[in-house]
Amino acid sequence: MLFRNHVRATAIGLAVAAALLYNSWPLGYWLNPASADKSASQLEGLHQPYNWLFVGLDIASGVLALALSIWLWRTNRRSRWLAAVLICVAAFGMGTIVAALVPVHCATAHHVCPSFTQAPYLIVHALASVASALALSLALLLVWWCNRHDRIVNLLLLAGIISGATTAYEMLAPGRDGGGEKVYLTICSLWLALLPVYIYRLAAYVAAPETDKG
Repeated sequence: MLFRNHVRATAIGLAVAAALLYNSWPLGYWLNPASADKSASQLEGLHQPYNWLFVGLDIASGVLALALSIWLWRTNRRSRWLAAVLICVAAFGMGTIVAALVPVHCATAHHVCPSFTQAPYLIVHALASVASALALSLALLLVWWCNRHDRIVNLLLLAGIISGATTAYEMLAPGRDGGGEKVYLTICSLWLALLPVYIYRLAAYVAAPETDKG
């Protein structure tokens, strides 16, 4: 029992730490208030104040997410479902690291970031950011599929869909303040922090033979 509690506490610690580091945008209101009301990615932009801190926090979050996926794989009863969920978590970690390593280029004086045509590397950053968020959302969908009556999972899924759609609209509509994106990042962080709880609850059941589930 003590070993099991240690294993689960380690997973939850990794998940919570990764979630807190990933959701670092509130620090922008203190460290870089001129850009805090815009896209969260702009806080990592080259020449932005304390951009190195936001880049470092995202990289650390991605590394912790990768470590979490490995730890959960090694400490659970394995199945295709578990593999699919943890591949999504690992993809989230990798995408977060890549997006942080290829930050947007922003002009310090005006706090404005260029478009895709002006900065081709922005495409890499955008694709990595979107891929990481979609991967974590897919992990949520896989858990929801096996646990469709859980209110917390249902609320997170609904909030993720609404805020994700709002984020997509903001990306396509210049001049928006990025509020939907920040809500979406918060939802992703909450889900990442809760993920080990549902993994340990469902992994053994999913991997069990059908005769043992009845």
